[in-house]
Amino acid sequence: MAFRLPIRRALSTAATAPTSLKIGLVPADGIGREIIPAARQAIEALGSDIPKPEFVDLLAGFELFQR
Repeated sequence: MAFRLPIRRALSTAATAPTSLKIGLVPADGIGREIIPAARQAIEALGSDIPKPEFVDLLAGFELFQR
């Protein structure tokens, strides 16, 4: 009977898996402006292996501070 508990947990976890994945993108001042677009493409290329990604552009860095 003890062996059934992990199976039930796995099934209940699969049933509550998120349908979307919210990802914050923060290019800021460093290499983020070059890396973020490539990372976004890599995440989008995963396709159905992950929940549908929803990208949110976040502001940071010295340019934001100057505004």
